[in-house]
Amino acid sequence: MLPLLALLAAGILRFVYRSRRLTIDGIFATITVYMIVALVFAQLYMLLLGLDPHSFSLPVPAGERSRHLLHLDMVYYSLITQCSVGYGDILPRSETARMVAVIQAVIGQFYMAVVVAVFVGMYASQRRD
Repeated sequence: MLPLLALLAAGILRFVYRSRRLTIDGIFATITVYMIVALVFAQLYMLLLGLDPHSFSLPVPAGERSRHLLHLDMVYYSLITQCSVGYGDILPRSETARMVAVIQAVIGQFYMAVVVAVFVGMYASQRRD
């Protein structure tokens, strides 16, 4: 699943950066990639939980949740981390989980900065034409 999501994100980003004009398709494409990145990290968090059920401090212990609900918790945690909101209801406990969360937070912030910069450049280019 992870390689497929990564390939999908790379293909969509290639579409965005090859286009020379700012369109609604480009905006939706970048939003889609942002969501795919969150899903990739949610899968990584599920993998960490599979290797060590105590990787995260959850409101309900991992052993008491169904796999489906646990996956929803990790998607939620992934999005909260990527947006750098960090409500604190789910916390990384292991060193590996902490480092993956830090990497995701940095990627989330840089992604937004790069996307905004590219779109501002495209918009300025269109205004000159």
